[in-house]
Amino acid sequence: MPDDVRADWWMVAQVAARLGHRAAFDYAGPADIFREYAAMTAAANQNTEPQPILLITSSPNTVDAVSTNLAKRLAEGLAAKAGDAEINHRDLGANPLPHLDSTTIGAFYTPEEDRSDEQKAAIALSDELVDELIAAGPIVIAAPMHNFGISSLLKVWLDHIARYGRTF
Repeated sequence: MPDDVRADWWMVAQVAARLGHRAAFDYAGPADIFREYAAMTAAANQNTEPQPILLITSSPNTVDAVSTNLAKRLAEGLAAKAGDAEINHRDLGANPLPHLDSTTIGAFYTPEEDRSDEQKAAIALSDELVDELIAAGPIVIAAPMHNFGISSLLKVWLDHIARYGRTF
């Protein structure tokens, strides 16, 4: 392992190489990664229209959650700085998402043209969440810590948006 590369990045690069994706992780070190990120960010910022801000709040305390209040202030500040960008707020505490079931997971791995009507209905919410994520510019996530981890509400959202072939 090279001295200037974090161990976790080196391990991911090794796994990717073994899976036949060496070119996707062909970096000499962290500086290369940051240079590529900066170039991608500069290209994305060529858009003159303010992109919507996606605000995800995940506290079961829907009345006065500290994490929600802080995230709202951050999103409002970003919106003002970007020329009054729209804020799309998804409150997972007030509107919990359903857990994934076998039909939804099956639909994730079924080509769109081969999905049954049941699978299309089951995956519709997940598609909406992914579309919302992809359309967003900045993403602000409020994640209160419960029992040393994120809330189950946020975990369910992550399950819906982690989609092979769509988001990774």
